[in-house]
Amino acid sequence: WIFAKEFDSGEYDPQWITDLYGLIGIEYVFYHYDAKPKSLEKFEPARKYLEEKGVLQLLTENEWFVLYRIDKQHLFTYVYASPDAMIINPRVEGLSERIRDFRSRMTPLSYERKNLKEMIVPADMVSSDSFTFLNERYDPLWRAEYVAPDGKHTSLVRNNDVKYANAWKVGKVDPTGKIDIYYMPVRLLYIGEWISGLTLLSVICGAVWVSRKKNNE
Repeated sequence: WIFAKEFDSGEYDPQWITDLYGLIGIEYVFYHYDAKPKSLEKFEPARKYLEEKGVLQLLTENEWFVLYRIDKQHLFTYVYASPDAMIINPRVEGLSERIRDFRSRMTPLSYERKNLKEMIVPADMVSSDSFTFLNERYDPLWRAEYVAPDGKHTSLVRNNDVKYANAWKVGKVDPTGKIDIYYMPVRLLYIGEWISGLTLLSVICGAVWVSRKKNNE
């Protein structure tokens, strides 16, 4: 992460790191007791502070670790829209304020999951000239397309300046259309399986035809 150097050398502020976790969709936090004693000592005040504020909600505790859930009000949803795209610079000053301001403009989007790596978002939930976000690790192999009512597919342009999620610019759309978000390797896998199935079916049909021809002779 671009914040790693400053985070390691600067004074730890539990507020910005919690807001950052929420931005990138981290819902659970492990606190390991087998970490270095100096690290535990450094982060203990922050842990107590976040517990008292209700930001970290205790789920389970044992002799090895503590498992927390981050309060939902800090979390960005899996798929969401915003009129603009926040760009994060490699400085922590004012980071929490920028994330909270961005979260105030966020609109959660409902979606239909076709499979683990493909979601369909109704276009009537997305405003024209806005951005659609998928809260997954940044990966150019995530693609988004607008599917018009007549079935025509138009690729959405990715905003490559956004690294905390996958973001695409949505132009003018028909509200009766839909946004198809998918992971390309999985789609290619399904296409490959479909082609393999057709090939196998062709081989079986050919074998049956040859067998019947020989029997007729």
